[in-house]
Amino acid sequence: MNDWFEQIGIKREVPLSTRCADFYLLESLVNQGRRIAWFDADRKPIYEFSAPPDSPLELRQIAAAKNFDSLVNDMYDEFRMYLYYAGTGELCYIHNPDGTQQTRNYDYCPDHEEDKGEWSICGSTEEYWCRCNQECHCDTGAEDYDSDDCTCTEDYDNCTWEEEYCECCHCSDNLTWDEDGDGYCTCGSTSSPSIFEPEQAEMLGEIKRGAWGEQRVIDLAAGLEPGQVAEWIADAFENGGWSAGYGGERWALPYRLMADAERGNISKTTFIDRLWSIQHNGGSIFDKVYNVSSHCYECNWGNNCSDVHAPSLISVLQRQEQNDYDYLARHANYGGLWHETKRLLRRMGDLRIIRPNPMMGGS
Repeated sequence: MNDWFEQIGIKREVPLSTRCADFYLLESLVNQGRRIAWFDADRKPIYEFSAPPDSPLELRQIAAAKNFDSLVNDMYDEFRMYLYYAGTGELCYIHNPDGTQQTRNYDYCPDHEEDKGEWSICGSTEEYWCRCNQECHCDTGAEDYDSDDCTCTEDYDNCTWEEEYCECCHCSDNLTWDEDGDGYCTCGSTSSPSIFEPEQAEMLGEIKRGAWGEQRVIDLAAGLEPGQVAEWIADAFENGGWSAGYGGERWALPYRLMADAERGNISKTTFIDRLWSIQHNGGSIFDKVYNVSSHCYECNWGNNCSDVHAPSLISVLQRQEQNDYDYLARHANYGGLWHETKRLLRRMGDLRIIRPNPMMGGS
């Protein structure tokens, strides 16, 4: 599996928090050091740098811009592959990969319609056998109890009816459970039209039965229109049937973003920026492969060493939100470039931390 991760470009050797710190440090330096001068014929931005030409500051601004563009392109490709991997694993738990939903049929039992009323859910028809879902329970302690007379007739006061779900079509051992935890016979149900496209349902069905793995989904995405498979996955998470703690809107969000990025509706920078903080039902969207907690370079997971531990991903995100870029620099690969550029900018009398407009600049 590690070799497969390497083949598709997933990098786990550097803590994710370090890479996150690099992303925001370089983004800040780029925004500080360059601005859009004009756009070319393809609407691609052409930048100019604020420092004097060939000055030490301009050289560092150029280095920051090149490193940031390279980092964004690498992360974009890597995180897309990661999301296809993580999404395929989660889609194994979908209840209805074919996109159909069972609709309960409230037909009455043929021989007991008058007695059972509308709460009957046998859903039987003439071709099905149905046993009523009522049982008589008599109060055996009553003074007038007669074991030979427990017929649950209306004139017997000490018998009560208790609703019990039916056995129909011989399916009593294979009930479907509703949202209240009650069972009902699926032979009394009808399937609604699929909410998924045919190719989408085929993909989900193959994933559900284990015939398709992550690589097959990645190959499918490469062969279709950009964003198509990501949109299918988001739709399955948002509209499919899921048990508590699986799938749902939280899982759909990163795939909506990926579909937009693959179609060019948002920039790669925006995609990565928003992805960092997304949470699924039980933690960071990245935690299926990456280490998002505090990490030690020397001992990998232990605490009994003298090396500096990398912070958790959430710690970096919180400090970035507070504009504490000195903290990020202490845990980033580009911390030296940050401090050197900061020193040169102070000579010019100004250093501002500005988040860019991702729709106007960056990759």
